[in-house]
Amino acid sequence: MHRLPLIVSGIIFLLFAIVHLLRLIEHWEVTVAGNVISMSVSTIGLVLGILLALWMFTAASRS
Repeated sequence: MHRLPLIVSGIIFLLFAIVHLLRLIEHWEVTVAGNVISMSVSTIGLVLGILLALWMFTAASRS
C-alpha cells in the first residue's frame, strides 16, 4: 500500500525531468511576467527531477 504513492511520485518527477530535457533539446523559450527564463533553470530542473525520481523509486523498492 505504501509503494503506490512512491511509484506515482517517481513517475511525476520523471515526467518533470523529461519536460526539462525536451526544453533543453528543442530550445523552448519560457517567459514569465515578461522575463525570459534561462536554460540553466531547466538544467537544474532536469538534475533535480532525475534525483527525486530515483529517490522515490529506490524508496518504493525498499518498502
